[in-house]
Amino acid sequence: LRYQAALVDHVSDAIIATTQAGIVTAWNRAAENIYHLPAAEALARHVSHAVGAPLHPGDIVRAGGATTATHRACNGAYLSMRVSAAAMDDGFVLLCSDQTEIRRAEQHFQTVVSSLEAGVMVLDRNGALKTANPAAGAILGVEPAVLVREYRCDASTPFELYDSDGNEITMAQIPLMETLATGASVRGRTVGLTRPDGHRLRSSV
Repeated sequence: LRYQAALVDHVSDAIIATTQAGIVTAWNRAAENIYHLPAAEALARHVSHAVGAPLHPGDIVRAGGATTATHRACNGAYLSMRVSAAAMDDGFVLLCSDQTEIRRAEQHFQTVVSSLEAGVMVLDRNGALKTANPAAGAILGVEPAVLVREYRCDASTPFELYDSDGNEITMAQIPLMETLATGASVRGRTVGLTRPDGHRLRSSV
């Protein structure tokens, strides 16, 4: 038990134990640092008051055991938290991971990408488009939201595609699909497309 207590006290995530009613019974050192609230002040309070936002452990467990939420530390700072909950015989244990810096970095990345003049499109491993910046929409003549909704590398695309000789090709024949399938970079190939307005573009890789 001594080693377990030492582990709980030295992890970087807030570990909080509560009663069935949500009253805090344990509040580790990371919780003190994240929420700027000493354990002496957190104990015996409802967990919602301690984390500065509605938090009902039983609801999280019934919903699958994990959720994301915005909490508010005692110094007024808003925190992006990932909260996992597990039921115990006499209450609940919560693991609260501070994602604030990750969210801030993601927002910064989005701001930078959105301001680029170069088109940026992000696809998942299955070839589905996840995001496209405004420049990509301007280059391709399609709104980014429409691109995300309709662009599928493994199925359909809103464009007519052709190779360097002007022959029509399918999505399966473009270099990107080869890279997705093999993980290898493709060089020295040219792919063209026809925008919905009829304007033709060519791209070399």
